[in-house]
Amino acid sequence: MNIAVRTLSSGVHIDTTVLANALACAGVVDPGTKAPFSEATLFGIAGGIGGGVSDCPSMLKWGVGAGITFVGRFNSNVCDGGYKKTLLDRLGVPYRVTEASTPRAGLKKLVAELEDGPVVVQCSKALPWHGARAHPHLCSVMDFNWALLVLGVDQEGEVADVAGLAPTAFSLDLETLAAVRGQTCTHKNRTFAVRAPKKAPTRTAVKDAMLDGLRACVADQRRPKTKTFSLANLAVVAKRIGNLKTKKGWKGTYGARVFWALSDLVQSVDGQNTGGGLMRPLFADFLEDAAERARKKALRACAEDYRKLGAQWTAFADAALPGRDLKKARDVGRRIDALFAEKGAAAMKQIDKSRAKAAELRTQYVKAFPLDDQKTDALLLDLSTRLQDLHDAEWAALDRLEKAL
Repeated sequence: MNIAVRTLSSGVHIDTTVLANALACAGVVDPGTKAPFSEATLFGIAGGIGGGVSDCPSMLKWGVGAGITFVGRFNSNVCDGGYKKTLLDRLGVPYRVTEASTPRAGLKKLVAELEDGPVVVQCSKALPWHGARAHPHLCSVMDFNWALLVLGVDQEGEVADVAGLAPTAFSLDLETLAAVRGQTCTHKNRTFAVRAPKKAPTRTAVKDAMLDGLRACVADQRRPKTKTFSLANLAVVAKRIGNLKTKKGWKGTYGARVFWALSDLVQSVDGQNTGGGLMRPLFADFLEDAAERARKKALRACAEDYRKLGAQWTAFADAALPGRDLKKARDVGRRIDALFAEKGAAAMKQIDKSRAKAAELRTQYVKAFPLDDQKTDALLLDLSTRLQDLHDAEWAALDRLEKAL
């Protein structure tokens, strides 16, 4: 089995984590720090943050959740590998992309690529250590747009060593690896083989890539490709949450299952794969870095804007599951995320125990939501107001960011 010998770095966002480790394994370093690229630097180069709310109401019919995802990342709706390609292209790092129509052909191409080092694969999030769902339908835009860094494959033992957000690798049977690689919306069995460039990235090239990422971030929020993935949609959803009188509001749509919507909100704003605060703190780290490298002092003030927005988003998530009972569900979810980020595979027994508790609470709160009608209405109205305030603050921060550039 061809295992990478470099130490893995954990991260908070799947694409930038696996690419940071892939670049490190290829020996590509940041010329400004003489060390592997930080996740924040790569996050900004790729385009930084995004906005909007994805809603798949058919999830209710399947009985697996509300299907709500608050969107924090640039190009979250792109499943064709464009996010990874854009990041690597801006850095001038070469890569090869392969695809295959069958799992068998996909494994053959993966093994061939591994001869030159670890390989990034596109897949779904239905992995054992993430509590893979038995139901075939996934609940969020990120569930079917995941990634892994494959370190090696043992075909005789029918296992692969893979890495994701955690600081440790996991052993994954090849049958499951094939299944998750085939569960993406499009471009199944896809690999990205990142390789060292003939000429290492220069300080100027990295600075230019960072500014290109910022310009793309601003342009995408000013002229979004779809209304769903836009800042404007935050105001639309704020009205839906606060609509207590019609079937279009959250109360009318979810009824007793409103816990599903609230827990989706918490997870997508402040849970795994967000870094907390809907990715705004991660973006703030990038802005501070960009301010120094590009010598643009105004970007430091923008970094402070997005740190405050991150705190505001976290407060929004905290408010979604209030009171002693609902707070239990929020806390157990955060415990799972924290254990995974800190210990990875070593914490799986603790994680499984917490996951069982989370499933128990989920069942309990859907059968009997712990707030009465009056308190539920007050909660929804409060969330509506908070989201409208966030919408306004996001636009104000974007205005200042555009001027800083």
